[in-house]
Amino acid sequence: MGNQIGILPGVGTTKGAPPGANNLIGASASVGVGIGTALVVTAPPADAVDDVFAFIQLYGMAGLQTGWGLVKRRQADKPLVLDRLVVVTEDGGPGAEIERPFGIGDSARRDVGVIVTVRAAAWDSPATKAKAMAIMAALHGLMNAVVGATLYNRVRAMTPEPIFTGFDDTGRPRHTVAFRLMTVAA
Repeated sequence: MGNQIGILPGVGTTKGAPPGANNLIGASASVGVGIGTALVVTAPPADAVDDVFAFIQLYGMAGLQTGWGLVKRRQADKPLVLDRLVVVTEDGGPGAEIERPFGIGDSARRDVGVIVTVRAAAWDSPATKAKAMAIMAALHGLMNAVVGATLYNRVRAMTPEPIFTGFDDTGRPRHTVAFRLMTVAA
């Protein structure tokens, strides 16, 4: 049968599992199945969006019980209708950098782009700016730090403060902060 990629809706209980076992509720994963072999579930590798998402949630800036929704790669209102929302998505980035251009020990780096968009209730732009500033203050300037599941050599905001991108069609304000996260190229 080979490896299959897909959603694993029932996986997630670790009752009786060894400490540190993964909970993969509704996550995409690689599943190796063979005749006479044990079922092996491997979590997909994390990317910068996953890492920033996890960081924001872990430090209580959005998601869970904070009063701010937290999603990846989407801002549509249906089926979710949230005014106070933080969206994490890709933002491009420059090409791979070379640490040393010659000799043994050349090491390629990649500087991945992530953009965080914050939205709040109609006409409450101070709330979006404050939330975006808090996220920016927490991430900007990190050096040789683990963010989510990856060691990043550097995390930096691309602007000195969040950028106001206007109001949506219902008057909800939006602020964005773009980040570059440098790590070893895979």
